Amino acid sequence: MVELRERRACAEAYAAGTVINALSTGKGSAFALNIRTRVEVRESGENLLVSDGKKSGSQVVEEVLNALGIERKFEVRVESDIPRGSGLGSSSAFVNALILALCRAEGIELEPAEVLRLNAEVSLKCGISYTGAMDDAAASLLGGFVVTDNEKMELLRHDIDFNESRAMILIPEWGRKNVSLEIMRRGNLNTVRLAFELAMNGHYCEAMKLNTEYCCSLLNYSTKPVEIAEKAGLCAGLSGNGPAYVAYGNPDGMKKIIKEWSDFGKVVLTTIPKKPCFEV
Repeated sequence: MVELRERRACAEAYAAGTVINALSTGKGSAFALNIRTRVEVRESGENLLVSDGKKSGSQVVEEVLNALGIERKFEVRVESDIPRGSGLGSSSAFVNALILALCRAEGIELEPAEVLRLNAEVSLKCGISYTGAMDDAAASLLGGFVVTDNEKMELLRHDIDFNESRAMILIPEWGRKNVSLEIMRRGNLNTVRLAFELAMNGHYCEAMKLNTEYCCSLLNYSTKPVEIAEKAGLCAGLSGNGPAYVAYGNPDGMKKIIKEWSDFGKVVLTTIPKKPCFEV
């Protein structure tokens, strides 16, 4: 008698904080944040996506199933602590967790590089990202700090050897600004290219500062939260296309600025994980 295996599995993926926004030059840098998206998949009679209790379109699910060569249908349930539309890589985390969960359910083994490439391809096909967001996807999947060439879908650098692992997030009360490739490429791109060179040499703090000056000037975001964090000795910057800001560094510095940051909105204290999400 053949034993039938229930095709059901779960997976999680991290959020991502920005060092360099890849919209400007196609090359980006990010770091993992230990707030997560959890995906549960179960074989079903139809492809169904339920996110935080609400049904939504299943295009992303279908694209991933097709890419993996899976002909069965699945119900996908998503629970996330990552605020959507905040610049913290919520979409990249969702696609990572979805790919990992479906692979576990079907007994498929993929190398991390294959997961990242699939994530970027699906993100582009479904219009989730202008560049495929491989920087966010890599940080979300691998932990630590990453530098990527999003246009070539290549991971250029991955660091897990860093001293400060505490991080904090500000979700301000103001909303996200209108963003496009045209807007993000209007400024002096040499600033972003210099930030990229700094990141490639492991100087993430300096790269983050240059990226934030560039992005905030184009998108008209306040730099006040960043200035407050820098005075406390922290590395800080705008995350993604905003409106969230992220900072990392000495916990004592974070304690000093919690009250000031809270004046702008919600503050979340977290860590920068060093292990890949699939090993946690």
